[in-house]
Amino acid sequence: IHVRDAEGANVAQRDAQPLGGDYPTHQWRAGETVIDPYRIDLPADLPPGEYSIVVGMYRLETLDPLPVAGDTSGENAVTLGTVTLP
Repeated sequence: IHVRDAEGANVAQRDAQPLGGDYPTHQWRAGETVIDPYRIDLPADLPPGEYSIVVGMYRLETLDPLPVAGDTSGENAVTLGTVTLP
């Protein structure tokens, strides 16, 4: 999970195995929804503005990103939305 500024630079991120490794992806069933909340601490000096939340997954053994259907960014990631800091 990456938090990016308006220029696309990462300002915060968190890398972790889904569900802390307790439910490996090879056990997931097609079409299953897996809810996995994360907390990302933002830098205290982060200026006000709009920030994007971008998520991707990768193969742990090789760190190769997993493909994302319909990805137009070229980085195999999905933008979940934006947050605005006042």
